[in-house]
Amino acid sequence: MTAQHPIVVGVDGSQSSLQAVSWAAQEAALRSAPLTLVTTMFVPGTYGVPIGVPASLFEEEELDGKRRLAQAEEVAAQAAAGHTLDVDTAFCTGVPSGELIERSKSARMVVVGAHRHGFFDGAVLGS
Repeated sequence: MTAQHPIVVGVDGSQSSLQAVSWAAQEAALRSAPLTLVTTMFVPGTYGVPIGVPASLFEEEELDGKRRLAQAEEVAAQAAAGHTLDVDTAFCTGVPSGELIERSKSARMVVVGAHRHGFFDGAVLGS
């Protein structure tokens, strides 16, 4: 048996990304395809934490990312109620667009929500 290509969803916790999760979960259930929920967080580079940014920010970002994925898993389960759905989560530290592009190489499809405004808002997947 060969592994099926997943439907990949970018998750940033926004309403539009959760709607994308719901739609993708329904599609995955209809196609008997696995669903992969992906989110990212900013990680300081080799030069350390930027001046004026407390290290606790990154701990909060990690907790927030885990919450985003847990919420997205709940949305996916509700959207695919009555169907068997194989859900995988990926908590990444890469650039959001890069993560999606890399995963698109082996994905059945990639689903994202609407674009949000602002630099920091765009720093997580789904926007």
